[in-house]
Amino acid sequence: MLDGLLYFVLVDKEESAFPVTLDQILHQGVGLDTWNWGVFITFLITLFSVFLAIGSLIVALWSYKYTKLTKESIEREAEKDRIDKECQYLLLRDIIRHLYRNKVCTLAMLMKFRKNPSQYPSEEHFLKLQLLPKDLYLEQFYKDPSKFDLLHELELKFRNYNKEIEVAMKHISDPNLDEATKIRDFGTLCFKPDYLSLEVLKVVNRIWTSQGVFGKQTEEEWDLLSEKEQNERELSTKNAENFKHVIHKEQKKNRSKNSKLDSWGEADSSLLDEDMATDKFYTPLFAKDEGYKKRLWEDVCIECGRNSKEKEKIHMIERRSRNEQCVR
Repeated sequence: MLDGLLYFVLVDKEESAFPVTLDQILHQGVGLDTWNWGVFITFLITLFSVFLAIGSLIVALWSYKYTKLTKESIEREAEKDRIDKECQYLLLRDIIRHLYRNKVCTLAMLMKFRKNPSQYPSEEHFLKLQLLPKDLYLEQFYKDPSKFDLLHELELKFRNYNKEIEVAMKHISDPNLDEATKIRDFGTLCFKPDYLSLEVLKVVNRIWTSQGVFGKQTEEEWDLLSEKEQNERELSTKNAENFKHVIHKEQKKNRSKNSKLDSWGEADSSLLDEDMATDKFYTPLFAKDEGYKKRLWEDVCIECGRNSKEKEKIHMIERRSRNEQCVR
């Protein structure tokens, strides 16, 4: 092959090519005086360019591969983030359902307590009211401080609510504590589902902004509104409508599962009116729904009644003083 190459790069003085072998060059020195260095250098440059092109092609292929892998990784992370946020939204929506049930159960416990102050609800009914702060996944918002702060603050409010439940449980079961304190604790437990539901809605409206409250309005313009105006706008969002649907669905489900009217208990309608008068979430949310009050009353009656085993849904325990406990 090299002999053939030399055929083209060795020329005579008249530029006419003649065949010269490698053996002739090495042993006889034939043709060295007629070596065309320009052609040889051009050949070397061409050969180098070929290898450079092959190397560039390999680098380009590797770059394409890793670019594609990076793109797929980013898309997977984006999809994971989207799913995480969807799951978080569903969890918050279920917390709204749980808080509505808390409202119903707390009202039922208060009604039974007022009817017979010598008894108190079993601890299990208080413990079931507690929320799970771990349902808030803060880590998905580490790169977004404003949203992280919103969820963190909500988590603290959930923890405070759980503490208030524990304190109320101890107070209400204490035979030596005055009735005013116990009624106050019940008042706190009745207030908190309304308050926390509105706080959850506010957080959701700011994280899931496409269905939220601000639109083209700046935060400065929002701050100029009164608390009442702000709440009205919070409750007029698509998120609020979704929560309203969840609560309505829960009411219908409960009514369907407890269709036997003779198992219902009695609900104090005046106490229900008092609660609705101070409620800043459920009452305004269902302001245009004339059937809401009736459904709420039915839910409380059901909770004051008996279960399928003909046992009281809310088990009341006879209160004994410390002296009576010592005698026993």
